[in-house]
Amino acid sequence: RYGPLAALVLFDELLAAGPSLRPDAKAFTAAIGAAGKAGDPALARSLLGRMGETHGVPPNAFVYSAAIRALDRAGSAEAAWAVYMEACDDPRVRIDSVLATCAILACRTLGRRGVLNAEAAMAEIRARRSAMRGAAPGQSAYAALLIVYERSGWWNEALETMAEMTANRVPPSSVALSATIRACQRGGQLKLSRDILWLAARGEIPPEPHPPST
Repeated sequence: RYGPLAALVLFDELLAAGPSLRPDAKAFTAAIGAAGKAGDPALARSLLGRMGETHGVPPNAFVYSAAIRALDRAGSAEAAWAVYMEACDDPRVRIDSVLATCAILACRTLGRRGVLNAEAAMAEIRARRSAMRGAAPGQSAYAALLIVYERSGWWNEALETMAEMTANRVPPSSVALSATIRACQRGGQLKLSRDILWLAARGEIPPEPHPPST
């Protein structure tokens, strides 16, 4: 069974083959992913930079997503977040739900490590989601975002996200519902958590965000 190192060796052979076998975005996406699986964040970041500067292949959302996943997997969540910001600033890239999900998962890693800028990163994602250039987040992006809110006890943000899902006609997954309920519990909103559980059991819409209970 071939592993990531074999994939990287094959990619090096592709680069050495000359212009007759010029690597495209798909090849770079695969190589960046292999670098992440091999635990080499420096190589993943280098490949992302070289593809445009050296090989004239502009990165797209798939490449950026692969780079974020690779860096996060290889233990460089801060670098993964920086790549997401780079993608947001690239006018050629369509910020879709897959790319947003990858960035959210990197933020979740930052939160697990107790990195102080994790909350600022999440605020940045919330601000930039409105600039997703026509792409509404999908179930996986919302679920990943709600898991971050759960860990922080951000119950009102969780309820706002559930309301946004309803507005975008994205049905909440069991993971999203569970994360919302636990966010309310961690935020001291036990009645709200019971209300959501009851509404979920009935298949109804969770309550709108409102002031904390006293």
